[in-house]
Amino acid sequence: MRILEPIPGSGDFTGPREGPEQEKDHDAGNDGPGTGGEVAAVQEASQQLQTFLSEAERLATVLQLAVKQHYGIRAEKLADFGLKPFRGRQRKSTAKPPAEPATPATDRS
Repeated sequence: MRILEPIPGSGDFTGPREGPEQEKDHDAGNDGPGTGGEVAAVQEASQQLQTFLSEAERLATVLQLAVKQHYGIRAEKLADFGLKPFRGRQRKSTAKPPAEPATPATDRS
């Protein structure tokens, strides 16, 4: 089960829109997008996002364990939270198939 679902509508984000006043800034001696300051800002934001996501996953794990601790691992109430209740293990069949009796090959003729 995936804890973090994509936010609806977030896939359409293509970045900030540029208005006429921002286009003038690019023409005024700036080498365009991708300068050192912009790259550093993007890397910083990416690093903060990764940190946030790892902390969110840890929090989700703690909450799942707390729910299991509260209700018990066998409680069907866990299904309401998207968790599987423990229903026991499937036992391997210990009964061996009956072997064919070994018949002596004696020929009484």
